[in-house]
Amino acid sequence: MASSYNVQKDLSGRALPFFALSPSPQALGVNIFSQAVIPSHNAYVFPPFVLIGPLSSENVPRIWKPASLCPDCSYANDFGFNFCQSCGFQPSPPSVSPSAANIVLDLPAIDRRISSLQSARAAKPYEKQKSSLHLELESFLSSLPIPKSSISASPKDVIRFLVWKDSKGKTKIHMPNCPNFGTRSKLKCGCPSRLASGTVDNTIGKLRSIFNSIGRSGDWSGLFPGNPAAHQSVKKYLVSISEEQAQARVSPRQAVPLFFDKFAKLCAHLRNRAFLPSISPLERYIVSRDLAFFCLDFYSGDRASDLGRVYTKEVLLLPEKQGLLFHHTFGKTLRGKDSNIFAIKTCLHDSIVCPVINLTTYVKLADLMKINLRDGFLFRATDAKGRVSSNPFVGSTVANRLRLHLTTLNIFQGETMHSFRSGCSITLSLLGASDDQVARHVGWKSIQTAQYYSQVPKVMELSLPASLLAQGSVKGKDNVSHAESVGTEFRARNDLEGLARAFP
Repeated sequence: MASSYNVQKDLSGRALPFFALSPSPQALGVNIFSQAVIPSHNAYVFPPFVLIGPLSSENVPRIWKPASLCPDCSYANDFGFNFCQSCGFQPSPPSVSPSAANIVLDLPAIDRRISSLQSARAAKPYEKQKSSLHLELESFLSSLPIPKSSISASPKDVIRFLVWKDSKGKTKIHMPNCPNFGTRSKLKCGCPSRLASGTVDNTIGKLRSIFNSIGRSGDWSGLFPGNPAAHQSVKKYLVSISEEQAQARVSPRQAVPLFFDKFAKLCAHLRNRAFLPSISPLERYIVSRDLAFFCLDFYSGDRASDLGRVYTKEVLLLPEKQGLLFHHTFGKTLRGKDSNIFAIKTCLHDSIVCPVINLTTYVKLADLMKINLRDGFLFRATDAKGRVSSNPFVGSTVANRLRLHLTTLNIFQGETMHSFRSGCSITLSLLGASDDQVARHVGWKSIQTAQYYSQVPKVMELSLPASLLAQGSVKGKDNVSHAESVGTEFRARNDLEGLARAFP
């Protein structure tokens, strides 16, 4: 600090104003940090102003950081020390790989790749449904008396949202006094319409995924507000509506099976229409595509969404031209870890329903029309301008085409694309294929799934247990029925007290 003895002077010899360490007649003051300095005084301190910052940092609260131990002598030095205060050890700076400086990063290309993958994922039907549900949830939460968002939503808000959506359902929950009780009739009555319990379960799953994607994962508890859709109250709500629909005798809806008789009529109709001379080339392509697709779907039992995404180069020819082989590695339940392999063979006795002949005809017709099916999907959709596009033949377009053809034939009974799969499974079971063979051909994940959708034992063997019980009540010559003798024998074998000890 300057004093009267070492004060600096200007060119004329006058002492420059200064602040001293203690009160002094020549000084302007004691502490510059507590003075209101007038600019005209041209005040200064010693050290110069550039050191005011470091000096004033002594008044800033320090943040405690743990000490760093010297790797040589284990002395506790300050955090990030440059040399050890005990032994003088100097830590080496982080080494930089010599090759790291030579890497040329194309960040725009990396970002384009990331954007492409994100766009492909967002284009999936499940992601679109989830995005639509997220927007619907945000609209509902913002309309509450106290507006909320998905960040602040509670389990009660989720249940309210489900109840609000439940009122838009199409499943009639008939009361016991309603004439339509026990049926799915949609005739006008005072009974409410609800969402099916399976639909509610699916919606809750999407909500859990939505909350996970915004960082609200984990179980909800009093200390940690995690995923509100995973709360126990939401699970109890699902159980409650499932029991309500079970009490109303609402059974889970399954697809109407499409059997061979109706399938043969469909093929004959499409085959005749495909060779009409009066139709346009585009319509001929569409009809031949529908015929090949429906034949292949019936004989393979494959998912329509998976079949529509088959590439032409995936189709292989069996030895001696016996048929075709398909190998799926991507689909609804296939993501590279599993695959679905199935074969279809030529129907030698009926060319109208033969999947191999109809598929070959479709490909040859596309070649004549200069439609290149070799590079891309085997089955192509058409665009709004009436041209064959490069997009796969999937989604509601396939279901609408099936409904159109069956309605034209006046044989539509609510069939969907899943009807082919169900009809194929049941037909295979009745023709003698085992449940394991049916599951592997159709692509079911398990034998239980094949049994659930085919329901062959439940339908075909329904009367067998009842017949056995009825026959068991018939009494024999000793005036004792077979059912009575079976019960007596079981009690005798089950009575362990009547047995003697092996080692008394």
